[in-house]
Amino acid sequence: MLDRLLSLLRQPGIPWESMPRLGETFLERQAGDVPKGVRFTLITTPTDIADKACAFGVPTFYVTDHGPSCFLKLQSIPDSLIPAASRSVRDGKVRMVPRFKAMRSYPIVGLIFEIPVGSQTHKQEAAPDLTVADVRDSLDHLLTSGRGNFYLLHGEPAALVAEGTFFSPAVAQLRRCLNKAAAHHTSLTPAARDYRRAVAEYFESTSL
Repeated sequence: MLDRLLSLLRQPGIPWESMPRLGETFLERQAGDVPKGVRFTLITTPTDIADKACAFGVPTFYVTDHGPSCFLKLQSIPDSLIPAASRSVRDGKVRMVPRFKAMRSYPIVGLIFEIPVGSQTHKQEAAPDLTVADVRDSLDHLLTSGRGNFYLLHGEPAALVAEGTFFSPAVAQLRRCLNKAAAHHTSLTPAARDYRRAVAEYFESTSL
């Protein structure tokens, strides 16, 4: 098993695109409820999405009518720092840095979002299931453009405090991480794959 995994990780020929794409994006799910041939406009807000489908402190990807987007609902940051964090979001200064870890039951690519807050940097990490359609399409877009939409929300119920963009200064590194993830995913049998277990162990064994 170990020899097979090491062999796969060394192969440049297992691209990220070989991983399965499961389910539908947020936008596709809404369009699925519309009769065929009927044009529609999706009317929703970042607060609707955050309240219904985002956990506190977890950057979450959804493909909406505005394109691939990351939603971050904060609770851990003091109210006094929200204005500085909001400026960074509006100015497009949010960075996303990837890292890969081959867990025993699933590949994990950690996506660390860094938000400048005055002289400090506030960090939040996502470790999404890479086969989920919203995640897959968002990362495909990021590999091409290097940027994505970013929505910062705060409080309960969530209130939108800023919207802007985030960027990845290391798109080549992201591509390498995703290719390694595809190789590791291929090395595991379907029965051995357990994303929930892997992501729990990942966060237990790593720190920002």
